[in-house]
Amino acid sequence: GWVAAITAFAVLIALGTWQLARRAEKHDLITRIEARMAAPPVVLPVEIKDTAAFEYRRVTVTGHFLHEKEIHLTGRVQGGSAGVHVATPLMREGAPAVFVNRGWVPQARIDPATRAGAQVVGRVTVTGIARLPARAGPFTPANEPAKGIWFIPDIPAMARVAALNSVLPVIVTADATANPE
Repeated sequence: GWVAAITAFAVLIALGTWQLARRAEKHDLITRIEARMAAPPVVLPVEIKDTAAFEYRRVTVTGHFLHEKEIHLTGRVQGGSAGVHVATPLMREGAPAVFVNRGWVPQARIDPATRAGAQVVGRVTVTGIARLPARAGPFTPANEPAKGIWFIPDIPAMARVAALNSVLPVIVTADATANPE
């Protein structure tokens, strides 16, 4: 009886200590994200060696969109409606391309022809947040690139499907000012 009680008490102390450490880690992460998102945007560099240093950093990037190569990240819900996030390659002069998450569209507007105003032509400058691709959770279905089914961003696979030679390892989540429709 006493051995079991002491063991249970030790386990509870260990779990409590772990929870406090985890709380401190989350607090540090939130502080870092808030600071990066509050900072003025920086120009997205030609090359990113330390991707973690760019996570949640506000950036600007200039180039032209390859709308015909947009990728739809499925399984996104907004306001109770199903839809997709539209990730469009942005070609930069003398630098690797970058995928830009241009935002959510409802199922009825997945076809680019239904959102002609969003098909910005020519040179654009996008401001947004640099993000590392999300990891698949235990219940996330596998992407099916050959069928155009994407549940999570997979930059190397997306680059292959879009026939891009060089792509940065981050996705820029555009702010609303650069995203008509």
